[in-house]
Amino acid sequence: MSNNTTSAYEEMLAQQVVCYGLPYGTFGLICWILSTVSSLLLYVNIPLFSPWKWRKPHQSQALWLALISSALTIGPTIHTCIQCKNYWPFTVIAIGQLSPWSFKIFNDGLASITKSEERNQDVFASNTKRNEPSEGRDLFYIIFGAILSCILGFSGWAGMTALYIGLIRVSHAVSKLIWAVYLTPIVFAAIAFCCCHFRGWALFAVIAYFSATTHILGSHLIFSEISGNWGGFPLTKLGLVSSFIFFIGKRLLYVHF
Repeated sequence: MSNNTTSAYEEMLAQQVVCYGLPYGTFGLICWILSTVSSLLLYVNIPLFSPWKWRKPHQSQALWLALISSALTIGPTIHTCIQCKNYWPFTVIAIGQLSPWSFKIFNDGLASITKSEERNQDVFASNTKRNEPSEGRDLFYIIFGAILSCILGFSGWAGMTALYIGLIRVSHAVSKLIWAVYLTPIVFAAIAFCCCHFRGWALFAVIAYFSATTHILGSHLIFSEISGNWGGFPLTKLGLVSSFIFFIGKRLLYVHF
């Protein structure tokens, strides 16, 4: 590309980052790490943001609370898609930011059913079986969450890849760390191939999570390099409010009563 075209493209990208109303950079990394740790701890009965439920049998989140947390997560995403509609990679990257949300729904149902089966095995000797009131909800969460995770994960990877290719075409220096993001799912797929039969569904869920969500790390890195804003807090008041609502919604996903 010519220098004028390159300058116009980079200016357009910088403007799109300004309108981006979700966490990125360091703020986004913290958000992703909290979601990751919270998802993993469900399998040892430690919902991170519900200490009153620690070490108690896990049950999936109540539907009313899931709806509230989902609204707080999806709302800022819709706002960002509208604000960044002029360049489609930013729109699909914003949609892909919802992949930890959808995976949490899937993971919640899977962990709940897994724990339920373990409890039923404990009472098998007495020829009784517990009626789990959340069983129907768990199955819905698994099916709904799995389908959405595939769609949202693909969206995030497509958007990040398109943005990365666009930057390379204008000779923009992008950190080589971006390749680590692409390699992460491959590494965990190898672990699954070797070890899945030893760890069961829990390990499968961990691998699926990293495969569906690590594109978020790549987009955070690219946005920070484009804007020079490594803190990752949006530069507009509306964007800042949107990002904090998104952050709170993500944390509410891991609150259980």
